[in-house]
Amino acid sequence: IYTGEDTLSLHDALPILIQYFHEEKVKNTLKKYLVGVSNFWQDAVIFWQIDRDFKVRSGKVMQYDLITGKRDKTKHFWIKKEDSNKEMRQVFFGLHLLELFKYHKIGIVESEKTALMCDLFFDEKIIWLASGGLMGINERKLDDLSDREIILFPDLSAKSSKINAFEEWKSKAELISENLKMDIKINNFLEFFSSDYDRENQADLADFILKNLRKNNI
Repeated sequence: IYTGEDTLSLHDALPILIQYFHEEKVKNTLKKYLVGVSNFWQDAVIFWQIDRDFKVRSGKVMQYDLITGKRDKTKHFWIKKEDSNKEMRQVFFGLHLLELFKYHKIGIVESEKTALMCDLFFDEKIIWLASGGLMGINERKLDDLSDREIILFPDLSAKSSKINAFEEWKSKAELISENLKMDIKINNFLEFFSSDYDRENQADLADFILKNLRKNNI
C-alpha cells in the first residue's frame, strides 16, 4: 500500500494529475486513496480495493500512457489471494473513506483515475468512489453505502454501444433504491452537455474536468 516513499514513481505513472494540479495536492489525494505502485510493469499503478473495515479485498494493477494519460487496455492485472478458489469479493475503490468522512455524500464514477481527478477538482463535500467499470454497480456493493446519499456519474456511451451507460445505471439505481430503501440519484450533466465527439469517444467526468482546466489555462 502507498506509504509516501514512492511519490516520484506515482508521478511518472499518473502524469496527467501532476500536469494540472499542485504537486502537494496530488500527493495528498494519492495518500488518501492509498494508491500504490507496482513493478509488474514499469510505473504501473495499483488501485487497492479496501472495505469499510480497512481490509484489503483486491488490487487492480494498471498502466497509463505517459503522454495522453489514457490507460493501456492491454495491461490489466488483479492482485488477490492465491490460496482461494472462491470468486474475488470486490468493493468500490475508495470505500475505506466512508469511515473517515461520515457526513459526506457519495459520488460514484466508473474509473479509478476519474475518482482521483474528481477529488482533486471539486470542493463539494463528496467522497468519490469508482465502480471499476460499467458493470461494477450491483446491489451487494451498494449495500455497503446504505446509510449515505449517493449520486451516480456514468460515462457517456457511443451510439453504437450495445449498452447505454446512463440508462443501465439509471435502471439499476431505481431498482436498488427500491429494494434497499436507499437514496440513489443519477447525474445527467454529461448527457446534457456533451457533443457527438464526446459520445463517440465515451468521455467521462475526467475528460470534462481536463477540458475545463485547459480552457482556463490552469
